[in-house]
Amino acid sequence: MRTQAPEFWSDPKEAEKTMRKVRELKRWIEGCDEVTRAVDDLNVLFDFAKEGEATEEEVDAHYTTTIRLLEALELKNMLRQEADQMSCVLKINSGPARYHPHRRMRVQ
Repeated sequence: MRTQAPEFWSDPKEAEKTMRKVRELKRWIEGCDEVTRAVDDLNVLFDFAKEGEATEEEVDAHYTTTIRLLEALELKNMLRQEADQMSCVLKINSGPARYHPHRRMRVQ
C-alpha cells in the first residue's frame, strides 16, 4: 500500500491530500455497498412476499428505504465537486402577511 511506504509521509501536505482522497473513495465504496445490499435485500423480500412469507407493507417499507439510500447517493454524486463542499449563507426576508411581492399589492 502506498500509504505504508516510508517516503509517503516525507511530504505531509501531499500525504494529507492523498489520505483525503482515500477517505472519500472509502465513503463512496461504502455508499455503493449499502445501496447494493439494500437492493439485494429488497429482491429477497419480494421473493418472500410472492411466497406469502412477507407482507406487501414490508416490501413497500424496504422499497422506500432503498430509494432513499439511492437518492442520497445520487445527491452526493451531484455535489461532489470541490466547490460543492463549501458552506453558504441563506437569508430569507419575509414580507408582510398576505403580501404578494411580485405584484406589489395586497392579496385579498
